[in-house]
Amino acid sequence: MYRISANSNRIVEAYKAASIYNWIVDCDNKYDATVRERGIKLLNSKRQRIAIASAILKKAKILLLNKATSTIDNLTKVSFYKSLKSEIQY
Repeated sequence: MYRISANSNRIVEAYKAASIYNWIVDCDNKYDATVRERGIKLLNSKRQRIAIASAILKKAKILLLNKATSTIDNLTKVSFYKSLKSEIQY
């Protein structure tokens, strides 16, 4: 397991870019919400978005998006790709 070093503003930006921020702030414990091992209680779309946000925070050099948005509705998909494009540095 690795640790990501990021300030709270950067974390919020990453989760907004991954279109998961609103869901997180609606949770009872926000960022401290408990998720069962391997995300068993999360929908696939939520797991995908959290993984994408984690990759953004890690500043991953490679991000493979094989069906990454397959479970996301079209409006969210458009917003997601716009946000992700702004996060990517060429």
